[in-house]
Amino acid sequence: MTFTEGFSIIESAVSGDLARQLAKFLEQELPLRAPGLKGEKYSQYDIQPPLALQIKEEFINNAENITVVAELLQKSVAKAPDYISIGIFHETDADPTKLKTAGEGRVYATIALTDLGPNNGWFAFFEGSHKQKKSPLKGPTTVNMKAGDAFVWRGELVYHHSSGGGGMFETLVYR
Repeated sequence: MTFTEGFSIIESAVSGDLARQLAKFLEQELPLRAPGLKGEKYSQYDIQPPLALQIKEEFINNAENITVVAELLQKSVAKAPDYISIGIFHETDADPTKLKTAGEGRVYATIALTDLGPNNGWFAFFEGSHKQKKSPLKGPTTVNMKAGDAFVWRGELVYHHSSGGGGMFETLVYR
């Protein structure tokens, strides 16, 4: 397998019911906590409730998931993630000309806890941009995921924010 786009979508990477359970828990718990990091597009929380750890374990115990991560890392084996984070998107006035990347040499496995798409905060990605050295980029690709789906992507992949908010996610970060 090669992922020239710089990403792979894994449907039902973890149980959708488990993802929705964590989202429901977070809806009750997050208003009581200050985010560890309030970013331009989402708030990241430094909590790891048991459901989040179950999701991580379910993801890493699936051979297909780990094969995708290893391929995108360009390594023969993917070890356990370096860290996990939980976040919720907030509405913004998105500027599609403001392009972003996440982190060079990293692979992110973003697991949808709620359905995710541009309407509730999920990013639009530029396929193959992690390998491209000059402009112009191909048009952005928008992705819609169901709870339990994962979007596994290279940190060098270019993306831009969407205006929507409210979507929840858990991200496993690999180096």
